[in-house]
Amino acid sequence: DSSEGIIHVAGFVPCCIGVCFVPLFYFIGKYFFKSWKIGLLTAGLSIVTGFCLYVRTVYSCIDHHCLEILLVILLMFFFVLAIDKCRKTKNVRQFLLFSVLSGICYGLSVLTIRSCLLFGLLICVYAVVQMIVDYKNGKQRYTDVAVASTIYFVMASLVLWIHGITDWSFAVEIHSFGIVAVQLCAIVGVWVVWIVSYLLQKKTKKVRYFILSLLGLGLAGFGVASLIPSLWDTLINALTNKLLFVPALEGTPASTISDIAPMNISTYLMEIHLYFPFLAIGLGVFIYKLIKTHDARYVFGIVSIAILGYITVIHNFVIIFCNILLEQFQQIELCLSEL
Repeated sequence: DSSEGIIHVAGFVPCCIGVCFVPLFYFIGKYFFKSWKIGLLTAGLSIVTGFCLYVRTVYSCIDHHCLEILLVILLMFFFVLAIDKCRKTKNVRQFLLFSVLSGICYGLSVLTIRSCLLFGLLICVYAVVQMIVDYKNGKQRYTDVAVASTIYFVMASLVLWIHGITDWSFAVEIHSFGIVAVQLCAIVGVWVVWIVSYLLQKKTKKVRYFILSLLGLGLAGFGVASLIPSLWDTLINALTNKLLFVPALEGTPASTISDIAPMNISTYLMEIHLYFPFLAIGLGVFIYKLIKTHDARYVFGIVSIAILGYITVIHNFVIIFCNILLEQFQQIELCLSEL
């Protein structure tokens, strides 16, 4: 039967995606630390630890998260490559190529699962932090981060636009204009930060004035957004609450096999028992490397670990907390019914 054949072949898709992780982690480890031994260690750890990769890449587990993870890793790796090629080799073609590839992966990841908009926020935070580091090191005129971020968001917008815009509201949905508006606002924000850096460096070299200026601009931006309800909902509530917390609270219908599985403290700890030790080790190594080399790659690594670590803890804590509350309410309801 043709339908059975399609189901059988589709069952191998997660496996094929899972196989791609091993060489990808090898190249990432080798690239960051300039050692094939570190590359092999990274690839090996991806096999024996795996975190959530194994359960999402077994045969017949038709789960969008495996593709999401692959696209996210690719978009971050390509973005780092773009910045690194520009700063070290001055290779404009490679800089543009990797920036474009990173943006395409970001757009595809958002189409895969909407919560990947988080990686737009990650790039914005990295751009700001990198500009602060450059300001401190006397490299205020570097435009590579701003240009790479612009290409990143433009390519993502094109991918989303090609996919189709049917809703012209500011709601953050796959088919809405709001999801494209988020990318355009990010571009404007990155260039505003760069312009402030460029203008301030003519008057002072003290980085604290730059940071204070950014804080002032941030507060002003919050104030302006709060005056426009639809914009406020898109830029603030949707990106902080709806994508990270509210789905768990509102009981969004399960869409994948892993979403159906019950989440409690024991399963949570089983999934992340190796997550935080490796997170701490990676953060320590990146901080040490940044102090020694002032390399932009390690700035990106620190920002990524900080944001993703925080989101992982908060998101899963909310899920566990809500499930515990639900169990307690069900027990209370059962007791009342017996009375």
